[in-house]
Amino acid sequence: MKPHRPLVALDFDGTLVSCKEKQLYALDEASKLHHVAYDAHDTFWDLKRNGSSTLKALTATGVDEVQASKIAAAWIDIVESEQASEHDRLLPDVADALRGLAASANLMLLSARRNAALLERQLVSLDLLKFFPIWETVSPLGGVSNSKAQRLVHHGACCYVGDTESDWSASVAAALPFYLLSTGQRSNSFFETHFLDLENAPPVIYGNFQHVADAIKHDILS
Repeated sequence: MKPHRPLVALDFDGTLVSCKEKQLYALDEASKLHHVAYDAHDTFWDLKRNGSSTLKALTATGVDEVQASKIAAAWIDIVESEQASEHDRLLPDVADALRGLAASANLMLLSARRNAALLERQLVSLDLLKFFPIWETVSPLGGVSNSKAQRLVHHGACCYVGDTESDWSASVAAALPFYLLSTGQRSNSFFETHFLDLENAPPVIYGNFQHVADAIKHDILS
């Protein structure tokens, strides 16, 4: 009988790969589609990282609300396109850290995506599929946290790693330890404010995936 190996679950966008380049590419393409000249990319990204929706970030940077609504709707379609996914890049130390985790645990990838086949192609092109005997997607259209929690419980995950408040909510609903990264969709300052008055807030905000891997090995896998 094989010894039990814990199952470590991880998010994808903003956790293993950068999400800035893809989202700004989608912004450019959506703006062009609606004939809007847009150049406030840095401010837009800062606003997104600090909790704004695409629509709110656009209107806050001077785009008319009607045009902003059209751009935001187009952005949703473009950001999960094949062309946008080509802008994803592995975050620092991810491959080595995954290799280290996989030595003593099974790994599961759990991502909110509309296009599961595209995610699989990304995992292949980034040479990550070999690390994940289990990988799944849930719909990004409402109830993401609960959907993720159900899959985490179903597979018996021992913890979850992510980069958003939605990921954190999923771990709370699944009653799992959560490891929070500020490398993706949300900034460190956003989390410090967001979690200020919450009893179940994660005690540590990590800025590097290797540090998360080291913490999991120390806390759970040792």
